[in-house]
Amino acid sequence: MQQSISYHGFSLTGTENTRRLQDQFPPLVGAAVKALYISERALTFKSNRKHWADFVQFIQEGVSGVIMSLYGAREPSPSVKLNTWMLLEALAKVETEIDAPWDVKVFRRIRSIRSSIDRGNEEACHWRAEPV
Repeated sequence: MQQSISYHGFSLTGTENTRRLQDQFPPLVGAAVKALYISERALTFKSNRKHWADFVQFIQEGVSGVIMSLYGAREPSPSVKLNTWMLLEALAKVETEIDAPWDVKVFRRIRSIRSSIDRGNEEACHWRAEPV
């Protein structure tokens, strides 16, 4: 029987063996969902499209490699569990960076530029006020 995991239009399909592994080891599902989310978001970026496409491929190959290495295992070994948790944490960091409020950074830059312009105008007024 086919089982699937869906997230924002993406789906992962597997057999009962895959479903059993998902039930035993939930971080695997989390890594797959995060990889799909990162792929979806990164492919919408307008700048550096080639770079982001390569990055998405790298993420997908890494996660699918982990899934395939666990596919035949009855119970994941402790080192595999640790590596999968580390992968999940790395994907969470990538997700956080992708979802960072970029507008806030832009506003900070605008505020910084405005303050430097204001300081420049004050200095310009100061120079004009001095007699020659």
